[in-house]
This record gives sequence, structure tokens and C-alpha cells, in this order.
Amino acid sequence: MPDDLGKRVAEGAKDAKQQIPVMDGGDDPKGWDRASIQYKSHPLHPMPRVKQEDLIMPTAARPLRRLLDCAVVGISLALLCYFPLLMIAYMSTSDMSTLIYGTMITVASVTTVWVFTLTVLDERRFRAELES
Repeated sequence: MPDDLGKRVAEGAKDAKQQIPVMDGGDDPKGWDRASIQYKSHPLHPMPRVKQEDLIMPTAARPLRRLLDCAVVGISLALLCYFPLLMIAYMSTSDMSTLIYGTMITVASVTTVWVFTLTVLDERRFRAELES
């Protein structure tokens, strides 16, 4: 008898979903096919109004800011390289401080130049794509 009751409840649920297709939760009741998402009616997340000013490409008039951002990336990568080098220095009996600092300076400068070059080339490619 409990199996029969469960079957009737499941059939009733299927009928309710057929009557109200908006309330159909699919397999996941918290999925993307909820009514609040379909009809954009969730009160906490209103749809933003996109204006023409939001679509304007920023100018390349601030290369110093880009260079400083790339330097931050280079310094961060150099700091990440410090810890493996420090482990190697702990296992060595000779003084490796000049090697460690030289490697960190090299990694920081090469990474900064490389990331700066990539960003400039990427922006030029994107602008050429927009103009064509």
C-alpha cells in the first residue's frame, strides 16, 4: 500500500507540473529554469540598464599604469620563485644569496616586460578587430 500511495503522489506531482509549466523545476529545483530567472522577477537582482557609455573602449593613454600593473605581476612571480630557491639554499652549505636575489630580479624584470608586451599586442589586435 505505501508503494501505491507514493505512485499516486508522484502522478499528482506530474499533473501539477503539466498544469503549471512555469513552476516546473526540472531535475534541479534550484537550477536555471526557475520562474524568477525566466521572468527576471527576482527582487534582489534587478537587471542593470546598459548605456552607451558602458560599451566604450578605455583609452590607451595610461601606459604608466599598465607598466605598474605588469610590474606587480612580475614581482609577485619573483616572490613565488623565492621559496623554492630558499629550500635549495637551506640544503646547500655555500652562500647562495646573490644567486637567489639575481634570479628574483631576472624573473621579475623578464615577466614584467613579457606581460607588458603581451598586453600591448593584445590591445592593438583588439583595436584592429574593432576597426575592421
